[in-house]
Amino acid sequence: MSARTSIIIPVYNARQLITDCLKSLAPLTSKAEIILCDGGSDDDTRQLAESFGLANLKIVDTTGDKGIYDAMNRGIDAASGEYLYFMGADDRLHSAKALDVITQNTKAKVLLAGVRQSEPRHPKVPEWYTPKWSGELLLRNCVHHQGALYHRSVFKNYRYPVNFSILADYHLNLKLWLEGVSVDHHDVHLATCGSEGVSKKFTASLYREEWAVKRSILPFQHLWWQPPWLVLKFLRKQRLK
Repeated sequence: MSARTSIIIPVYNARQLITDCLKSLAPLTSKAEIILCDGGSDDDTRQLAESFGLANLKIVDTTGDKGIYDAMNRGIDAASGEYLYFMGADDRLHSAKALDVITQNTKAKVLLAGVRQSEPRHPKVPEWYTPKWSGELLLRNCVHHQGALYHRSVFKNYRYPVNFSILADYHLNLKLWLEGVSVDHHDVHLATCGSEGVSKKFTASLYREEWAVKRSILPFQHLWWQPPWLVLKFLRKQRLK
């Protein structure tokens, strides 16, 4: 049997994006609850979402939140599913069947699957992305949040640190990898993700935050070589067209 999932979507003035996202989730019916965390939109994002008439839709007012991760934290507090899944307003679930496959007969803490980047594709990231749960996480965030579901027990004593505005999800992935949590990998297409977003801008601020994330969580044996590696990553991305 498939586990019930809570799908958490932080939004703010997302009327231009949310339609395709909710259309992709509409077939889920009783298989998942959809939690829209609205940060006080002053367009008709909320009314548009309500117009879909989804019985499994819950709208949480996060007006005054401290950004995306704070909104996600509030979604965690409102969630009742066994697994939690985070999407953006510009993301689309590939199919309800894929979610069924991933959450069926599993007790793993983290469930991983592939994501595809929507067109027009960002030139500095691959079209298809298979998450990797290995030492590669020491090099980069190789788990898209659209390709990961987390068991609710992961958040029993954890919330996304809101001082990280870009890579708080990487903080979680590193923490769980270091703890050696159980993981299931699935070779399925779970979601198509938007090609925009601050994590795809590859600015110096992104790499400064990556250093802050690593400095806050990694032991010295994994930390001492990170600064030159981050500089090399930054320079390489600047050369890519």
